[in-house]
Amino acid sequence: MSRLSVDGGTVSVLYDIRKGAHQYNISMGFDPSFCGKLSLGLLHLGYAMEAAAEAHTSTYDFLAGSGQRSDYKRHLSQARRNLSSVQVLRGYLLPSLYRWHDHVH
Repeated sequence: MSRLSVDGGTVSVLYDIRKGAHQYNISMGFDPSFCGKLSLGLLHLGYAMEAAAEAHTSTYDFLAGSGQRSDYKRHLSQARRNLSSVQVLRGYLLPSLYRWHDHVH
């Protein structure tokens, strides 16, 4: 965990896990009322990536999903991986509803 502080107050927190030469960005949050002209989350993420590089981390993984306000992962990443999910459902109604939902979206 790391935090970004300004004048003694925490304005951003970041939770990463490092295993071997890989670092995974699990979660992050920031105070949106601090400054509208500065992206605290991206600034803090930059510091975390710099620290990971100094620790000889070869991969910084943003994991799946997009950001709340922008798709920062797409802009910062150098490689993308396709993800798949498998759902196993019993019965008739629930699997039919899932298939309908997947077809519509």
